[in-house]
Amino acid sequence: MWDKLCLVFDSVVIAHDINSAPLTSRVQTALYARANLEFLNETGDDAVNNFPNLCVPLYKLALEGNWPEANRLIVMEEKLKNAAIAKGWPTVLHIASGANHIHFVKELLRMLDDEDIVLQDFNGNTAFCIAAAAGNMEIVDLMLERNIHLPDMTGGNGYTPIQFAAMQGRCKMTWYLYDKTEKVDFRDEDWNLLFFTCIYTGIYGKYY
Repeated sequence: MWDKLCLVFDSVVIAHDINSAPLTSRVQTALYARANLEFLNETGDDAVNNFPNLCVPLYKLALEGNWPEANRLIVMEEKLKNAAIAKGWPTVLHIASGANHIHFVKELLRMLDDEDIVLQDFNGNTAFCIAAAAGNMEIVDLMLERNIHLPDMTGGNGYTPIQFAAMQGRCKMTWYLYDKTEKVDFRDEDWNLLFFTCIYTGIYGKYY
């Protein structure tokens, strides 16, 4: 699932950086809420030891949903909880959310600070954007319990989570987020994107 999402987002998202993140009247993450890049930027002996021994195993454990072992690594090195652990800057929350591991996400959220939940990957996507695109209602609800503004925080290309859900044809998620997204500041292009995307992906009627 994560590999599939990466392919989709790479095809539709323009990468952001801290100086180029667009500012709109909608709720934004703080300019660019970048994950901790310490492990990716290491050189020398630290790079040889930390990335393959910490980041790579944690990435695999998050994909597998193996919380006990992932928890052991994070307790051993607390910086992992908000670190970019792979190319593209995903955090462990991004990966577990995209892989639809509900229990993993639930336990992980217990140890994350509020600012960790809104961290963005290289393309500007929060873990909530990934969860919305994956269509996992339970994970979305777990995150909303921590931050009710997540549906309004834009990801890559300035898209909101509801637009990501629609692009993936997630009918139930699209309708769910429609009621939770602050639409008063939607621009004409936002409405057009949502409208035509819903037509293209077959989201025509109310989900029951």
